[in-house]
Amino acid sequence: MGSAAAYDMARQTDVHSVTLADSDLRRAREVAARINRIRGEKKVRATSLDAADEKASVRLMKAHDAALSAVPYFLNLGLARAAIVARCHFADLGGNNTVVRQELALAGKAQRAGVAIAPDCGLSPGMASILGGELVRRLGGRADALRLYVGGLPEKPMPPFHYQLVFSVEGLINEYVEPARILRRGLPPSSRSPSPKNFT
Repeated sequence: MGSAAAYDMARQTDVHSVTLADSDLRRAREVAARINRIRGEKKVRATSLDAADEKASVRLMKAHDAALSAVPYFLNLGLARAAIVARCHFADLGGNNTVVRQELALAGKAQRAGVAIAPDCGLSPGMASILGGELVRRLGGRADALRLYVGGLPEKPMPPFHYQLVFSVEGLINEYVEPARILRRGLPPSSRSPSPKNFT
């Protein structure tokens, strides 16, 4: 997913350079070379980074306007903290409700640093939520129900997950064992007021 994101960034005319960081420098160099070959330019460079090392992440992010994390979800909180220190906008592909809430709790620090932190921007939530929201908007902002089918649902499911593994194993297992969050009238149950007059 990181290599696909790097390729997509490299395609943008207003992006001058892309740094592809990985704990495996050889792999990062191979992907950067492949993207540069496909694009016919040398916009993508590779570097080594241990995403669990916040200080090293700060040093790398300081040289960038924005960062996208495609690492397993449990590393995203540390990377979000590093982004705030580095004053680098940050988004991640998410994967865990608890980590996302911890990242959202950094909003005040991020605002004071002048950076945006956008967690959980992967497939779903993320792209599916954006597309679903746009569909409802086109329907005049009201819908009785919206059903989204998202993920790697193979034509012939095979054990143990019966799922096409295109995400990190940790993120997929997390989907099976974490409790689901339910939104009603746009809010989680703990945030709702008992009075329906507050909802539109």
